[in-house]
Amino acid sequence: MKAGKLLPLLVAASVTPAHALQFNTGENQSAALDVTLTYGAQWRIDDPDKDLTADPNLDDANRNFDSGLASNSLRAIADFEWRYKTDGGSSYGLFARGSAWYDDEIYDSSNNNDSPVTVNSWKLYGGTMDRHDEFHPDVEDRSGRDAELLDLFFFAELAPTGDHPSTLRVGSQVINWGESAFIQNGLSSVINSADVSKASLPGTEVKEILRPLGAVFGSIAVTDNISLSGYVQYEWEEIISPPYGTFLSPVPDPLSGDGGEKFLLPVGAVAAQMPIPQDPTQFNLPFIPVDRVSDNEASDTGQWGVSMSWFVPELSDTEFGFYAGNYHRKRVTIEFTNYLGEQNIDWTGDCIANAGPPPTGLSCLPLSGFASAFDQASYNFDYMEDIEYYGVSWNSIINLTETAFSGEVIYHKDVPIQTTSLLNGLVPTVVAGAPVPGNPNVGQPFSKNIFSRQDMVVTQVTFNHNFNPSWVDDASLIVEFGHIYIQDLNDDEVWAGNTDADTSSWAYRAKFSATWYDGIGKMISALSGTDLIWTLDFNHDVDGVSPVVGTGYTEGAMAFSTAVEGIWQNTWSLKLGYTNFFGDGYNTLGEDLDDHVLGDRDFFSLAAKYRF
Repeated sequence: MKAGKLLPLLVAASVTPAHALQFNTGENQSAALDVTLTYGAQWRIDDPDKDLTADPNLDDANRNFDSGLASNSLRAIADFEWRYKTDGGSSYGLFARGSAWYDDEIYDSSNNNDSPVTVNSWKLYGGTMDRHDEFHPDVEDRSGRDAELLDLFFFAELAPTGDHPSTLRVGSQVINWGESAFIQNGLSSVINSADVSKASLPGTEVKEILRPLGAVFGSIAVTDNISLSGYVQYEWEEIISPPYGTFLSPVPDPLSGDGGEKFLLPVGAVAAQMPIPQDPTQFNLPFIPVDRVSDNEASDTGQWGVSMSWFVPELSDTEFGFYAGNYHRKRVTIEFTNYLGEQNIDWTGDCIANAGPPPTGLSCLPLSGFASAFDQASYNFDYMEDIEYYGVSWNSIINLTETAFSGEVIYHKDVPIQTTSLLNGLVPTVVAGAPVPGNPNVGQPFSKNIFSRQDMVVTQVTFNHNFNPSWVDDASLIVEFGHIYIQDLNDDEVWAGNTDADTSSWAYRAKFSATWYDGIGKMISALSGTDLIWTLDFNHDVDGVSPVVGTGYTEGAMAFSTAVEGIWQNTWSLKLGYTNFFGDGYNTLGEDLDDHVLGDRDFFSLAAKYRF
């Protein structure tokens, strides 16, 4: 088994029970159950920084938590496999996985938000939340308390000892293609869905993040060195972003899938682009809410892929992969709309409420029209369909240093890329929907998608080197580089929110790990069999701001984390960690924050696990 197979190894480990309870269920039959219980906690180190809470659309997750305990969770995940093996060696079976969780810092809990006027989903702006210092009901359901069935598929492993062994799987499953280890822009991330909200929780495993989709998958070995595989998905699901107002969410408040309901637009910033006074005192509130309406979800059908794997022993045992397929975007794009006669909240009534007579020589009509148009403006999440992909991957060894070397280059055709800034997308929508002459209460129907279809090339290269210095039993260093290139556009034609973006951007992720086998047992005899593992992680977005929603890079953004973990006989484990965010970031108005978006949310973490 080659060391370069990072993601496949992780996914395989997440599917095959490693510490399972074994059951004999009859002749030629077996069953296994693997359960992991995890307690996790996070402590925020510093209180919110006023500079990082100045943006009304990027402050709620930050304001909700003062220094101290930010997450206090208990999670369980269980894998079950039943297998029947024939006399000829073929196997048939069923695999199922389920999970449950509870976090009492989220569920039925108040928070520390002390800025009611900037709480996007509060009832002040027509939102769902009754109180400004509580969590949205959708957030409580997603992050506070829930249980769900994840994988559930039937499998057949036919003639495994024959000339052409093959595999068939039918049901909810993860399609494991590509070579990406850390960076989310890889092939696997466009085929599968993921729960990004789980990624930041202490003790999270890969199998808790990757979300299976309904599919039929098959593979067959054509020769000793060539195999073919393919899939057809019959289910689509969006990627789950961090819910609105949760501790480590870097997502703007209105773009949070769970709980995000309103854009809050500063009156002055919008008025500057329209022929009206730039005076917030003309309104009762300094922000104008733009409502989120129903999502435009993608179809469950139309996603498929084919692959060929070619093993070439003459090239340092290199394995090549070739891919082609079609997918529907699982990350959100934004469309602004202005519907005839639809009113979300009466901002016309608030217009000029505090100001008294208008400024000299100015009629109230522009302000009334401005407010009435926003009464009808809205936005929705749009998930674009039918994006083709073509790619190649490799997995090899650099013989000189015995370093595993893997990577992938994937060409995406017709990917949604942001080509209009948020404000420049919204304001024309509002202007088009402004009152018509003679009827100030009715606007013109209008919609504008700030994204356009463009071609994109994503390249990721991973190096994995194992070494054994004298001071440790085992050590490894994994470094992954990622590059995104948008074709046929110039830098001044792409955007990330209201930030100027770049057609070319790159970043890297690095992870160092050192292991002392029975390292604690050698110091404390009562803990014999306890391995000690120390890790260092460093993320750096080096150059360019990517216009790719959700997985793009932000030049200068960095993060560092370190952790120490003790594992006793592969059953009990305890992990202590520290994470620091620093570097650069941008707010939703495109202003440079001079700090990482999460720059004031450094934290300590603890994770305790029991497996049986």
